[in-house]
Amino acid sequence: INETPAQKAAKRRRLNEEAEDVEELKQHLEIMPDEDDDVYIEAISLPRKVPDIC
Repeated sequence: INETPAQKAAKRRRLNEEAEDVEELKQHLEIMPDEDDDVYIEAISLPRKVPDIC
């Protein structure tokens, strides 16, 4: 793609800003170990989902 120097500079600036944002997010990211392999499902009984017809 033929980009002008100004377009290249703007693209480089945008990519640098995105990289900085990613680094900031990584600093706040904490991986929590999942020691519990159980899967919990919140169930709603079907009669509650049926609308009242009067």
